[in-house]
Amino acid sequence: EFFWNVEEDFKPVPECWIPAKEIEQLNGNPMPDENGHIPGWVPVEKNNKQYCWHSSVVNYEFEVALVLKHHPDDPGLLEISAVPLSDLLEQTLELIGTNINGNPYGLGSKKHPLHLLIPHG
Repeated sequence: EFFWNVEEDFKPVPECWIPAKEIEQLNGNPMPDENGHIPGWVPVEKNNKQYCWHSSVVNYEFEVALVLKHHPDDPGLLEISAVPLSDLLEQTLELIGTNINGNPYGLGSKKHPLHLLIPHG
């Protein structure tokens, strides 16, 4: 049977990294899920330039974020929704868009960049 060696098989994470809530722990170390992933996140600092694209999808004054998700009436369709930040607690989300990872989804343009959050799972 195969066993992960978390210390040797995975890249080190930043000190501020937080494992997702449901992640199993063994001897104080988070263990990978059935897909070999250890979901988690690094908190985003709203005034840090490093997170400028994250901040472009969040309105801190109104406490909402732009999220791409399945349409409630037709799971085959996607919709962009302004979702209350309180509805996103305890979740991991991925930022996609014009200036992220070479924009594999072809979203927006340099003149009109578009960024969205996508819930994992």
